[in-house]
Amino acid sequence: MPVSSLIDHDRAGIDQILLRSMRCRSSERSGPRATPTRTALLEARAGRRANLTSGRHSAVRRLAVVREAERLLSGRDYLAAAVDLLHRVRASHPTAGVWEAADPEWWWRKPRPTDEWDQLFWFVDEQPIAAAIATDWAGRLGLDIIILPDASDAVVTEVVHRGVERTASAPFDRIESLVADADPVVASLLTDAGFVRAPGTGTSAWMSTQDRPPVAPLAAGYRLAASDESSDRPHHYIDRNGPGVEQRLSETSLYRSDLDLSVVDSAGEVVAHGLFWWDPITAVGFVEPLGTDEAHRRSGLARHLLTAGLDRLASLGAERLKINYENDNPSSARLYQDVGFVPTMTTSLYVSIDKKRRPDRTYREGR
Repeated sequence: MPVSSLIDHDRAGIDQILLRSMRCRSSERSGPRATPTRTALLEARAGRRANLTSGRHSAVRRLAVVREAERLLSGRDYLAAAVDLLHRVRASHPTAGVWEAADPEWWWRKPRPTDEWDQLFWFVDEQPIAAAIATDWAGRLGLDIIILPDASDAVVTEVVHRGVERTASAPFDRIESLVADADPVVASLLTDAGFVRAPGTGTSAWMSTQDRPPVAPLAAGYRLAASDESSDRPHHYIDRNGPGVEQRLSETSLYRSDLDLSVVDSAGEVVAHGLFWWDPITAVGFVEPLGTDEAHRRSGLARHLLTAGLDRLASLGAERLKINYENDNPSSARLYQDVGFVPTMTTSLYVSIDKKRRPDRTYREGR
């Protein structure tokens, strides 16, 4: 199926579904999150795009609309829906959004309590249009807002509000949300909810596979290896992610062991690693993660590993390549740009800290 056919939604119709969904929830609960003022705000914004129907909806109709719009998914169901949604994001815009479909699959590499949480998704015509995903990052809770690029203000407002609402009582004193700087609406909504922009920024960079450089030479005493060639050795991500990392990665749809690369020294030790993700739906090749042991840096290992991985992605049919990096790491930024990646978007981290949300001991020790 061509990627362009993945997108088929009506913005006004989505606004109607979300507004009706919110009205139904408001009638079933009380509290500051369900105020008429917020409903009126969404109606005013959505009204610029469509004439809102007046009058009361029957309880049956309301319930049907709620079920169509908002769903709670967990485990592999959540993972599959997140991948599907990110495919639709990429199909609708070549560079919009912070994440690629491979990102939640990389997050899946180790068990997390949030794997079994009910994650928020919104569906229209059985297609995901938005999500607010919570991920446990070793004591910090990530809140990732994922929305189709042409969504209206009403959709964005509802998704951010519901995401913040559901994570507010989570047993984490720090909640983080990574936001594209080109997305001021989400940033403003998070700020209104008490989030503060943290120092520092990140960058997303892209390039065409046609612009990639030749594979850089590898220094003497090292060799390139792929996970599918070294089944006799423990996986190189075990130390940080636990003994089940290889199994968890194999459960995802985009992981390939022949693109799980490493550089091995003369003693047989992995001293650099890079995971390259080939997405045949979007024709995007994605790099995450990439790293070199400190003792072996400045030896050209990262350049060889990166260019070799990009070459493999191109050979599989990737048309475009992407990498994300933190701007407080200038050596990495120089390498990526020197290889040919062009910065296209910056991101900022928004943080909510509340010491009253003390981690529950039982919950934390169960990680």
